[in-house]
Amino acid sequence: SNSSAFDGGGINSPGSLTVRRSVISGNTASYGDSDGSLGDGGGIFATSKLEIIDSEIKQNEAIYFGGGIHSNYGNSTIVNSTIDVNKAKEGGCIAAGLFTEITNSTVSNNEASSVGGGIEVGGFEGRLVISNSTISNNTAVVGGGGIYDTTVQDFSRISNSTITGNSAPAGGGIEGKYS
Repeated sequence: SNSSAFDGGGINSPGSLTVRRSVISGNTASYGDSDGSLGDGGGIFATSKLEIIDSEIKQNEAIYFGGGIHSNYGNSTIVNSTIDVNKAKEGGCIAAGLFTEITNSTVSNNEASSVGGGIEVGGFEGRLVISNSTISNNTAVVGGGGIYDTTVQDFSRISNSTITGNSAPAGGGIEGKYS
């Protein structure tokens, strides 16, 4: 259990990061600017390639983006992992800006006080691919209880997955806002 006054309550990684067979739990990124530039990534703040394999990211909190994970500058791969009970303003579980692939994993019981209770992905190069995974029981106060997707090029794909029990006023399961 750790706390950061800025980004990355548990881990702040300026380079490529692989998390394997690990638990990242009870961390907080607590300080935030009004523009959301600090206080991101309660569990992990990654600025390059991120791989999470056979791991648990749980009970982390960020004041702004990515309660569990904030990966805005590099591609992210999550395999055989559970991301559970994380909180943030946006992207309770994951906030991502580039390619994010989630396989054989569970994203559940995460909360956002704005959008993307489970996952928030967006931007011009944002892309979300989910396969053989479960996105369940996530909540957002504004929109996208399970997934909030604002990818500019509409590249998100979901296959052989279950999206259930998520809640938000707009898009309980998925809310997409494409340009």
